[in-house]
Amino acid sequence: MKKLNNRSILMITALAGIILGMIFATISFYEGFKSGKNLFSFATSKIKDEPSVLKAIEIQNAFRLVVKTIKPTVVNISIEAKVQSRNPFSDYFGDDFFDHFFGSPQQRERVVKALGSGVIIDKDGYILSNHHVVQNASKIKITLSNGEEYKAKIIGSDSRSDLALLKIDTENDLEAAPLGDSNDLEIGDWAIAIGNPFGLNHTFTIGIISAKGRSGIMGDSSKYENYIQTDAAINKGNSGGPLVN
Repeated sequence: MKKLNNRSILMITALAGIILGMIFATISFYEGFKSGKNLFSFATSKIKDEPSVLKAIEIQNAFRLVVKTIKPTVVNISIEAKVQSRNPFSDYFGDDFFDHFFGSPQQRERVVKALGSGVIIDKDGYILSNHHVVQNASKIKITLSNGEEYKAKIIGSDSRSDLALLKIDTENDLEAAPLGDSNDLEIGDWAIAIGNPFGLNHTFTIGIISAKGRSGIMGDSSKYENYIQTDAAINKGNSGGPLVN
């Protein structure tokens, strides 16, 4: 049996100290966690029956109810559109250059894709969205909240009010969102903006009605202007989604 030298004894002692330290640290952390957990439970039990906390929970439950009610009616809209693009070399060679040598048109057609949102307003498959979402669309695909996909057609679209009405054909009745009366709104009312952008399910943002009857925003007197202003964040891809109370 070999005799341990001083260096080996020192290393063993240090290793044993590290192990013991880790054990004590683990025990201390666990005891502290239990103590902190008990303190948190104590604090929760002290405030959970406070009237102000109960009112806050009631408001929270109201928002949950709105989300559960409106979510099945909000859809994702995916479009393909044909747009005209100008030949970029015309700025350098002039419009007549390509016509003279190649006989090529100055306007070229290309296909672009875009996404937006919409809301079902009738059980038979009528969907309200924005005009700019479906403008120049050659193909429109609607994705419901349950993942089902349908081809849609434009029933009507108006650039001045930026509204569009779409239609899909389904075998079953759809859940529809009831339209409210904007005349009943008051400045300071809650407002919830809901969209279904990029096929990433839904987004919900909350704010208030900041103003009513806004005009002079578009800089074009030919457009209808009687806007509701809200500070609820409108995420990219939410265009066409509903604003609800």
